Amino acid sequence: MRRYLFLSLLLTLGISSFALTGCDKSDNSSSSSTSTTEATVASEDAAAVVASAVASEEGGLTDQLTDVADFVHGGMIQSVPQLAGGGKHHTRNGVVKEITFNSTDTTWTIKLERSLTNNKVTSSWTREYQYWFSKNGVKQQSYTDANGTADKVEFVIVSAGCTGTFKSPNMTHELKHLEGSMLGSIDLVANTVTVNSVMPYKRMGLDSISTRNAIRTSDHTLTLVLADVVLPIQYATTDTSCVRPTSGTITGEYVAEVTFKNNSLYSEKTVTRNFTIDFSTATGTEIPVHVRDGNKNHYSGKFNLKNGQLQ
Repeated sequence: MRRYLFLSLLLTLGISSFALTGCDKSDNSSSSSTSTTEATVASEDAAAVVASAVASEEGGLTDQLTDVADFVHGGMIQSVPQLAGGGKHHTRNGVVKEITFNSTDTTWTIKLERSLTNNKVTSSWTREYQYWFSKNGVKQQSYTDANGTADKVEFVIVSAGCTGTFKSPNMTHELKHLEGSMLGSIDLVANTVTVNSVMPYKRMGLDSISTRNAIRTSDHTLTLVLADVVLPIQYATTDTSCVRPTSGTITGEYVAEVTFKNNSLYSEKTVTRNFTIDFSTATGTEIPVHVRDGNKNHYSGKFNLKNGQLQ
């Protein structure tokens, strides 16, 4: 009898132990799955911020790249006599407020004001740039002058002259700081300019994101580096036009302090992500973006180059 009681006790303990072990394993798996989901949502937020920082209608990098192509074509310089006569020179979505040439250092300075409202975004921004042309390392006043046709254009953002806000269906944005410089190599045969970063394009902003039944703010710094981004040379005359790079990459980092107002979607408070945009794999204005964290969690999506909406 004692023998049967002893065996029964061992069997009961064994079953209990197995059940407890099984519960622990299930909990760990669930925790890992939840963590991965949270990381993906945080990466999706990063992608949304990156997309808006690149989109042309939100005053993003594509707006500045379109200006580079416009400078080479000569569109901006056409505003000089109009402004000198007290008139206005209209550029896409706005006006050229001021353009001056410094003969001492052969540099143009231009100030712009832009705004637009459509069914995707309401935005307003100012930009100030300095830029200059050169051939064989020698600066010149215009794209073509007595020295010949320029083979380079350099473009510097003047931070003090840059402001901006926008509101889209899922996001509001306030620009805090913008800086960067780019060098464009002009190809007369292909009628293109290939742009590389001299100093990284850096944007600091405060965004509010409303998706997945949750509202959160992203107080962030974005750093973008351009490598061999090829632009068609064009004079952007219409409100809706923007240059669409045909190849090249943008790589960068997103660092944000995220605060949830309701329904916390992820536990990360300081979010750091790396991202890549490859224009050679884009289709039309749908641009692929890949975001990854330090644990090899990936988010891949597409965004609209004009309005910045994730697809």
